[in-house]
Amino acid sequence: MLYLAHSAERKRFKCAFNSLIIRNESLAKLYDGGLQGFMDKHRLFCNENITVGNFMGDGIDAIVDDLIQNAMKMDEDFIFLDATRLAFNVQLGLSPIALKKDVNIGVDWLKCKYDHGEIFIWYADDKPEIKTTAS
Repeated sequence: MLYLAHSAERKRFKCAFNSLIIRNESLAKLYDGGLQGFMDKHRLFCNENITVGNFMGDGIDAIVDDLIQNAMKMDEDFIFLDATRLAFNVQLGLSPIALKKDVNIGVDWLKCKYDHGEIFIWYADDKPEIKTTAS
């Protein structure tokens, strides 16, 4: 977690960038009201395979609690990522000359790639065209 000290008393602000990725198949099967019920309540972004929300701060907790109350399981049905921590860990694990690397984020239904300083995550069955700012 990244914290900023902002005063002489060393008070700190938590700087968070969290991502929540949910399998649409799980929402359709387990969530009360299905995918549409979830979207009506939480208004995140989705494609045909996954629903995604990005949060700065603590706004993610209520949604994760809602998923768990609807019998969803972390890693199996959804994943919570601290994007700052992921970026630091990926970059620390690279050799100084590495430009591209597949990254294991712990679930088989998502793929992750580090490419020229950027991190991309997608549904495992999709074949995205990754264009970096270096491309």
